[in-house]
Formats: sequence, structure tokens, C-alpha cells
Amino acid sequence: MDIKERLLYYSTCCYILIISIVPSSSKIFKFSAADIGYALVVGMYLYILASCKESRKRFTLGVKDFFTDKLGISMIILGLIMVCSVTYSLERGLAVTETIRFISYIVLFFIIKYEFYNRSIYNMILNCYIYAAGVLSILGTYQYFFHSDTGKFIANYKFGAKERITATMDNPNQYVAFLIMIIFPLIMMILYKDKKNKKQRIIYIFIALIIMLNIALTFSRNGYVAFFIGCTVLVIIYNWKFISFLIFAVISVLIIPQTSGRILELADKSQNFTRIRLWETAIRMFKEHPILGVGNGNFVSYYDAYIKKYPELYIYYEYKRYPTHNSYLKVLSELGILGIVPFILILSFSIINYIKFIVKRSNDLYKYMCMGFLASTVAFLFMNLSENLFFVPNVTACFWIFLAIEGSITYWEKVR
Repeated sequence: MDIKERLLYYSTCCYILIISIVPSSSKIFKFSAADIGYALVVGMYLYILASCKESRKRFTLGVKDFFTDKLGISMIILGLIMVCSVTYSLERGLAVTETIRFISYIVLFFIIKYEFYNRSIYNMILNCYIYAAGVLSILGTYQYFFHSDTGKFIANYKFGAKERITATMDNPNQYVAFLIMIIFPLIMMILYKDKKNKKQRIIYIFIALIIMLNIALTFSRNGYVAFFIGCTVLVIIYNWKFISFLIFAVISVLIIPQTSGRILELADKSQNFTRIRLWETAIRMFKEHPILGVGNGNFVSYYDAYIKKYPELYIYYEYKRYPTHNSYLKVLSELGILGIVPFILILSFSIINYIKFIVKRSNDLYKYMCMGFLASTVAFLFMNLSENLFFVPNVTACFWIFLAIEGSITYWEKVR
């Protein structure tokens, strides 16, 4: 591994730390810190392509594999549909922005899968996420217990008795989704680590405990259920003895009044009224534009007009340009049947690839790692039933990067 490749690896790790820790509102010369980090990764990759013959060979072989792989083909089709949707979108600028964002995920996925052939980088990437989540969780804990001294960090979300922490994320639901994506790979890394590396194991256990504390302190109903679902996946694919941990987690949630109260709100229609109206609006939009949808990212563009056209969808007077709060209905209403099919295929192939990897793999680190990825992915996909998390960059980047790591391990073992 030469210096150029190392620089690409390090720039990727820097990008991960930036999107994980730095607030999305942070700007440098009118560009977000995340965009600058991403540009650094892509720029470094293009430099390597231009200066390294071996990298160009990997690129050529990678393109051939990507265009013959079911997951890759589905990603390309969805990207092309998004590009085409710009032509009929009400707000073309918004459609272009969302389309470019999705294409950026494809590029990042491609770079990691076909350029990162050194296994040490997989550990480095995962550790970047683990330690970033640890830093955020320490900050989140500080916010909750010392909020009177850190007003500038506090987000005053009050759905019940307690304030909900956000760390550096935009809202509690986004923050808990990020933690959910990390916690299960971390748990599996703890279970795998051999006894010789006691220091690393102790650090991982501390981070896992503080992450679980932060999941509780977000007071997110969606997060609680997602955590339960992820634990259930681990019970099924790892060891039925893990069910004792699951039972302990459920009891812990239910005996705390604040958290049990949030769980009980799942059955409270008044708590879910807003989302139900938004979902009804998305379905109405789809029925009127079933094939192509209204254009990528354009649900918010049509929302006000639909509320005016259909008074029964009205929520409150201050609700303007509101998002769908459901990633699947968002795609369905914005890209129609042509868009939802490749989107569902992407998600399906992601799950299938993880399962194939786990079934075929011997009992090594990467099998444990992908067990965690699978649990996090299933939990994450559930969370998207009531949030647009698949379109939040610092959260959905985990999905694409983890998927690329599994793809990279599989690809390089096949070609070597």
C-alpha cells in the first residue's frame, strides 16, 4: 500500500468523522464541511486514477462488475430515473440537488468497494464510526445531565417529561438513527474480540453502554422499537442465548417512566395524527402521478397545493412544505412506480447480500461485522417507515459505507 492509497484511506476516514460529528449547518466558504470532505475523497481518488496504472485497472474491472451486479444495476436505474425526473419537476433545483446527493452515494460506494482492497481499512472505517459515536454519546450525555450550563447545545424537544438530546445532529430522530446504525456492529465486535485485546474490548464496552444510554435519552419511540428489532435480528442470526440481553433491554425501557411513556404513545392516535395526514397526502400524490411521480425531492413543492386542494389533509396552519416522514412513500410519490421498484430492489439486494455473506462465511471477524451490519440495516429500514432518514446524509452514509465494505470483501475474495 503506497502513500497515495494511504491518503485516500485517510481522507475517507476524515470524511466519516466530519459527517458524523460536525453539525450539518457548519459552512466553510459557503460549502458544508461534509461536502468539502466528500470532495477531498473524490479528488484524491481521481488523482490516484490519473497517476496509478493499477488503480485504473481496478477501476476498469470494477465498472464491469458494477454494471453486471444486481445491486449495481438497481442503483444505476434509480439514479437515471432521478435524473429524468428533473425534466418534469416543479422545483428543478431541488430535484437536481437530491439527484446529485444520491449519485454521490453511488460514487462513494464504488470507491470503497473497488479501490479498498486492504482489509485493515475496513477496521479503520468501522473504528472511525465507533469512536465518532462515542464522542457524540459523551456530548449527548453531557447535554442531558448538565443542560443548564450548555444552552447552546440543547434542542428543546419536549414530548413528555424530558428534553430530548441531539448531540450535534439536527434532531433527536436523526441522532438515534445514527446510533442505531453503529450499535449492532459494535456489539458484534465486542463479542468477537479475543481475550488478548482486553483494552480494546473495555473501550468498546464503554462506548456501547454510553450509546445505549443516549438511545434512551433521545426519547425516540422509533429508536426504541428499532433497537428491539435489531436485537431480535441478532438473536435469530447469532445466538438464541442473546435473548437474555433483549429481555433485559426491554425491561430496562419499561421500568423507566419517561421511556415507557414514549413507548405507550405508539398507540396514541393524537401523537401520530400529523404523520398519518402526511402519508395520506403522499398516497394521494402518487395516485395522481402513478408512473413518474411529481419529481425527485418535490413532495414538499406540491405539499401546500395539495393541502389547499384537499382540505381533509389539512394539519395545522403553520405546517408548510412538510416532508413525508416516510422514505418509501417519499420515493413512491416523487418517482412513482418506476422509482419505487429499483429502490425496493436496492434494499432487498442489500439484505440478501448480507445474509449470503453470513451464511457462507467462516466464524471470523468479518462474519461478525456483517451480522452487525445486517441487524443495523433491518432496524434502519424499519425507522424509515416514519422518517425520511434514507435521505439524511450523515445517517444514510452509514448504510452505503457498510454495504460497500461487505461488497468489497466479497469482490476481492472472488477476483483473487
